[in-house]
Amino acid sequence: MEKVKNFFLKNKKKVALVMMVLTLCLAMSSFCFASEGGADQLPDLEPITTALTKAITVDSLIGIIASLIGYSMPFVLMWFAYRFLKRAYVKAVMAGRL
Repeated sequence: MEKVKNFFLKNKKKVALVMMVLTLCLAMSSFCFASEGGADQLPDLEPITTALTKAITVDSLIGIIASLIGYSMPFVLMWFAYRFLKRAYVKAVMAGRL
């Protein structure tokens, strides 16, 4: 068991690369064999696409993007404040002021 553990510890990158290649091969084979039927068995998506193109306008997209930016801005500012405060705290601890 110790030999196996040492092998994995010494060859982490190689093992990770082999696992990634195996995972990709399995994923690609599952995509190839997922559908046994031909093109005549695919669902008709035309009603969905026409409904979406009629429902979504440029104005609604701009509104959605603006609201996402508006809602995410406080979180971004909180993240910057957290980083600033953490950096100030670590500097104070390292300098011996706290």
